[in-house]
Amino acid sequence: MTQNDVVIKQIELLQYKIKIDHKLGEYSIITALVDTDHGQIEILYDEGYRGDDALNDSANILVQNLGLSGLILRSLISLKNELERIEK
Repeated sequence: MTQNDVVIKQIELLQYKIKIDHKLGEYSIITALVDTDHGQIEILYDEGYRGDDALNDSANILVQNLGLSGLILRSLISLKNELERIEK
């Protein structure tokens, strides 16, 4: 897949379980790791008390609601900004 002349090689959602509250459940941080021909970038996708199946729920929402294009665009903007910062 190509977006703005950048080849998207792979997109992964990663879950970091930060803490468990006895009333609210697991607190998770969900990030998206996007691998491109210009490098990799990991961005925040979601966080909070999202239950035991937070990663699958996030993936389903992302795919079913056409959020994938928005995620890719956000990732490419972040990657571009990071590469510009490194070059300075």
